Amino acid sequence: GGARKLWAFKFSGFKDSDDSKKNVSDCSLDKGPRLTDSDLEHVQSVQVRRGLIVISRRDVPRAKIFQTSTGQEQAKAKFKAPVKRVQFTFDTQNCVVCTQKQDGKKAKPPGMHLWNYKK
Repeated sequence: GGARKLWAFKFSGFKDSDDSKKNVSDCSLDKGPRLTDSDLEHVQSVQVRRGLIVISRRDVPRAKIFQTSTGQEQAKAKFKAPVKRVQFTFDTQNCVVCTQKQDGKKAKPPGMHLWNYKK
């Protein structure tokens, strides 16, 4: 089958202020690198912060981090249960990862993990 593609885009000139006062020529949106990964089926969670993208997929016990500038994989982690949500913390080395196993149709209690992706 065909592989899913995920691209990082670069943008500039966009601000939270009133859009009607914006000069369109000051704004740009450019296609950046393609993320180099074959595991992009059923993406469940994506977050971008400080030049990094963290991704988790539905029913998969792994999370991966990529660089936005190159699209290269920076870090990956494997957990005992599927990752439901992964999010960067407000420092420069951790993600919070929520995992949860299914027991038939009933969900087991979620687990929370602090992932230091610099190690």
